[in-house]
Amino acid sequence: MRTSPAVKIMRGPLVLAKAEIVGTPESEMISHESIHGNNPELQLKKISAPGVWGAWNLIIEGEKPRCIPVCDFISAGDEFKEQCMRFNLWF
Repeated sequence: MRTSPAVKIMRGPLVLAKAEIVGTPESEMISHESIHGNNPELQLKKISAPGVWGAWNLIIEGEKPRCIPVCDFISAGDEFKEQCMRFNLWF
């Protein structure tokens, strides 16, 4: 459970999520590291992911640059998929 401040990231009206369905590593998904208060530059690069409406590589620039596969929250939490997929909204 997160106890420190974090942020959600949106692209227009879409809330983005780190998710197994697009290949976000488990270590990134459970990480408590946050970009809250750092004001990093963010970029989204469109990627292809089967069964997902929208998927991107989120590039976080700054002291510790990262590239995280993300998707739209609806696809990340699609309860009708065959297997349960984990996701995380907080960055």
